Order: sequence, then C-alpha cells, then structure tokens
Amino acid sequence: MYIQEAAEKAVRENKMMFRKNGMQIYGKIIIGILPTDSYATCLIAKLKEGKVVDIMCHWNPTSNDLMADDWELVDRPPQKEWPEDKLNRFEIFNT
Repeated sequence: MYIQEAAEKAVRENKMMFRKNGMQIYGKIIIGILPTDSYATCLIAKLKEGKVVDIMCHWNPTSNDLMADDWELVDRPPQKEWPEDKLNRFEIFNT
C-alpha cells in the first residue's frame, strides 16, 4: 500500500508501518514508523523479534519512500514493553 494508506491504517489500528523492501535488515530487524499527531515528529522503532530495542526520531523519508507502494503494517508492541529509558525522551509518551 502507499504511505498515506499505511499511515491512516496504522493510526486507526494502532500499528506501526514499514517498507517491506526498504526497512528490514537481514529479515530479523524491522525499522517501524509510528505515525503521531505530535509536532515532535514520527517515531522510529527498531523491532527485533517483535520487541522494541531502540527508539529514534526525526525520520526523513526519501522521495522513493513517499512514492513507494510496498508499505505494510506491523503490530505495535504494548508501551510497557518499550525500553523505559528511551521512552522518557519523547513527549508523546509523557503526556
């Protein structure tokens, strides 16, 4: 699906989105995008075996990302399973 469809569905279903062809590393790690309504930016979660191992911000999509039709959704792990020390850095989790 295209990025707009993936973002709408991810928000509606409380999931994360990723590009199947561009955001997997060795098939085991997925870089998931968490769309937010925060002006802080979208969050990027590094998922390994379904668990969040790192959280980053300031994702800058390429033109290829914006035009791609290979966006998919992945389950968003419950917040209690995210690394606590990393969650505190983001306003979206502190409100």
